[in-house]
Formats: sequence, structure tokens, C-alpha cells
Amino acid sequence: MLETKKCPGCYLGDADLSDAELAGADLSGAMLVKAHLDDANLQQANLSSAEQNWEDVNYGAGMNGYA
Repeated sequence: MLETKKCPGCYLGDADLSDAELAGADLSGAMLVKAHLDDANLQQANLSSAEQNWEDVNYGAGMNGYA
């Protein structure tokens, strides 16, 4: 997938794609729930109908306990 940049409808949940070069990739309909995409280049990637759900585990950090 990283070479062809084509993975329509594939399961990438929990995949570590940190720093991946995915510019222009076809990820339409892909399952990306909990995928690690830190610093991945998704510029002009096709994410239509892709299942996306990320949590910011750092949300609230440094906010004096208010989240």
C-alpha cells in the first residue's frame, strides 16, 4: 500500500502510518479508526467514505485539570 498508494476499502485500523508519504493516495472507504497518522502527508489523498475516528490523547494536558 505504501508503494502503490492505493488501498480503497482496506482495513488500516491500528496501523502505524506515522511519517508515511500518502500524498495523493486512494484511501476511499478505508477503515482508519485508531490508525497512527502522526506527521503523515495526506495532502490531496482521497479519503471519501473513509471511517475516521481519532482521539487526541494529549487533549487537556496542561489545562489545570480541566478537560
